Amino acid sequence: MSLVILPTLTALTGNFRVNATQIDRSTASTKATQTIQGFQNLHFRNLQSALDNEGDYIIFNRNTGCSDLRSGAFIPSNDILIYTSNSAACQNIFEKTINNFEFTEENMEVYVYPLEVYVYPYAVLAEDEAAYIDSIENSDLPPDVQTSILNNISTGQSLNILRVIVRIEYGSGQYILRTGLITPRVEVRPN
Repeated sequence: MSLVILPTLTALTGNFRVNATQIDRSTASTKATQTIQGFQNLHFRNLQSALDNEGDYIIFNRNTGCSDLRSGAFIPSNDILIYTSNSAACQNIFEKTINNFEFTEENMEVYVYPLEVYVYPYAVLAEDEAAYIDSIENSDLPPDVQTSILNNISTGQSLNILRVIVRIEYGSGQYILRTGLITPRVEVRPN
């Protein structure tokens, strides 16, 4: 019986580990998508301002970044309302959990790294491209984030668009990387 039971238990244990990893990956993917949507709803001028203060990119995570965003709404006229954003709204993105899975340092016997969001310009001026590439290559950014940024450099006029990368490392050497765009969102009030 032990010749039958031992291989069966070994196979089942392996399957449980694979299933747990797949659930964690799916959860991380869902969280990454929700995070991009959350950043798309933040006040664009706050993000642009924070990026201007930081330089070539800005990093947001549970402990840093969100405090750089201003509070309050921006209403340019009675007919237009720019979606509001503040540091609390940004911090809320990092506090939410999915499927009882928290993106903290310890979780279910798996070391889970923090969720990080990188915001950087959609386009750089052609004359600034070499300096921008150099600054990214010599940064402390994770290699996969550097590669993603360098593969998506656009040159030309400065556009009112930002790029965003969400990186979640949900296990040792296992990570999710998702990218998106952030543009100003405007709501026109009906008369």
